[in-house]
Formats: sequence, structure tokens, C-alpha cells
Amino acid sequence: MANLRLEFFSLTLTSKIQGELFSVEEEGQDPASSSSRPENLMRMLEEAAGASVDRLVDGDISEPESQVASQTWQILDLAAIESGSLFQLGRVSKRTLPGVDAGFPPRFTREAQNIHPYTWAALFPDLGLLVIAEQNELSKTKTAANRLAELLRDTPEYRRSKMVLKVKPVKDATDMVEQVRKAHRILKVRLIVGRPNPPRTDVLIAQPLKVATEALGAGEGQAEFSGGAIRAETLLDLINDTSTGTGEDVQVKLEEVAGARPRWLHLREEPNLAKNVELPPEDSEEAYAGIMEDALAMFEHVVSLSQKS
Repeated sequence: MANLRLEFFSLTLTSKIQGELFSVEEEGQDPASSSSRPENLMRMLEEAAGASVDRLVDGDISEPESQVASQTWQILDLAAIESGSLFQLGRVSKRTLPGVDAGFPPRFTREAQNIHPYTWAALFPDLGLLVIAEQNELSKTKTAANRLAELLRDTPEYRRSKMVLKVKPVKDATDMVEQVRKAHRILKVRLIVGRPNPPRTDVLIAQPLKVATEALGAGEGQAEFSGGAIRAETLLDLINDTSTGTGEDVQVKLEEVAGARPRWLHLREEPNLAKNVELPPEDSEEAYAGIMEDALAMFEHVVSLSQKS
């Protein structure tokens, strides 16, 4: 593993335009609506890994003659690590699978490398970072990242979240800092309401927004709201998607604009509201090298254990 090379990618989830915002929070709302972006990513990964297991089990991988669909990408051997998850990423072809362990969870064995090339990858959802070990026999690393993104998009959690997942290579230390900050950026939410019937702010705004901020654990004065009629669960999604569930400094502003359509939400990026994230520190080059070194050591340790088994 001395020549192991790692590449970083950013995974970002952004909200789609949302409408039909005029109602008060109802009892029994779906708990998934209060999920944060990192939680969304983790659930997508877990569901994608579960689907891979189902496909392999349906193909009865314990039988030597079994076959699965041609060039099907799979997530195997998903395991929790500090701050994220480690897993194998590879593809199987229309042939037998002697290199796949039929245990649970299924994994590629050391002997599989010459039959079904695979690589190791790790997802750190709080930073929105994906790390993939280069494996030329499998594919280009960027291709592997895109195939993983496709697996994540093909999950119930992705469809429930109504968000857009994008994957982008991280080029260098400065770019990594920028990607991490983007993952933690906050958007200003502005609801434009047309005259002559602006909504009742006490019933349609104050109560559901109070519920939303309490659900996020935001303290007194951490979130300020004025006017507008927004579903509490919708606002919850917006806060979680843009500020990783903390509710810090999220602003909602109501403007009465003559002739404006009332049921529409506008999102605008406000760079000055960006959170100060702990990682990486001011010296981005040192932070980048440190994360790369830690990731490399982790990969080498886990892969060496796998090869001994």
C-alpha cells in the first residue's frame, strides 16, 4: 500500500425550489423532514449499500455459477469510522463472483482484485467530503465518484429529500477549504408576498418558526424571523440544508411587493453569513496535508486488515 494515492471530492446537497408554503405545521409530520444534510448523506449511503446487498443476495452469490447484471457498481463492506463511513466501491460483471465474500455485509476479497477490481472510499458527511483511493484497474477516480453519486441518487432518501446532489473534484488545499466552507454556508431566505392580503404573521409565521428553531436546538437570539407564511417543516429543511442543522444566523425576511405572486420562496447566497468552521484552520496547506496523512493511514490500516482476513 506504499503507493496508495487518495483523491478528494466534495458532495453537496442543495434544495430545489419549493412552493405551497402557506400552512401551519401539523402534528405527526414526517421526522425525515427534520434531518440535517450530513444525516441525509449518511442515509443515502446506507440505503445504497443495502440495495447493493439486496442485488447480490437476489443473485445468490453463494453459488459459483451465479451471475448479476453486467457492470453493476456496488457498495460493499460498509463500516462506521470516526466522523464518517468506510466502504468498498467496485463493479461486478456478467460472470461468476468467486471474489465476493458471501458473508454479511458482503465484501470484495483480496483475491477479487484480479476478477472484479474495487477500491476503498470514505465519506465524511459533516465536511461534505468523499475520499477515494485510486485504482486504475477499476476506473478513473472521478468516474468512481460519479458512479457513487448515481447510487446515492437512486435511493428512497434522495427522493424524499427533494434535494440535488452534486459531486466535484477537490483540486488542492485552497479548493478544499472553499469546498468545506460552501458545505457550511448559510443562505438568506426571502419570502415575497403580494398585496393586498399579506398573511397573519402571528398565526402563520411565529408559531411554526418557533417550533422549527426549537426542533433545531437553536438558542435564544440565534435565529431571527419576521413576517411571511412558511411551513415549519419546509423551513426546517431549508435551515438544515444550508447550515447543517444548527440554525445559526438564518434570516427570514418578508417583503410586501405589489403584484408579486404570494406563494414563492427565493433563496439568495449571503457570503457574509458563512459560518466559521473549525476545519481546516487558517494554514490550509497544513490542514490539507494533515487530513491526507490521517486518511492515508486509516486506509492503509483497514485495507491491510482486510487482506489478512
